[in-house]
Amino acid sequence: MGNSEIRLLLRKTAVEAVHESTEMLKQAFALLKSGNRQKAETLQKAARAKRNNSLWLMRKANKLDDDS
Repeated sequence: MGNSEIRLLLRKTAVEAVHESTEMLKQAFALLKSGNRQKAETLQKAARAKRNNSLWLMRKANKLDDDS
């Protein structure tokens, strides 16, 4: 697998993680509105971790761009 394929895979995975975290935040908001604060906070933390992972993947892809 070449660098361009790796960069593409990293970016694709990052975008998927952002979409997943967005859906998780929507679910957390619905839980919060229904009064389930504890479950909402747990889901929000998981969404934040997924978003952080997405940022890390994008930085890694950008670093590969810079290095090539």
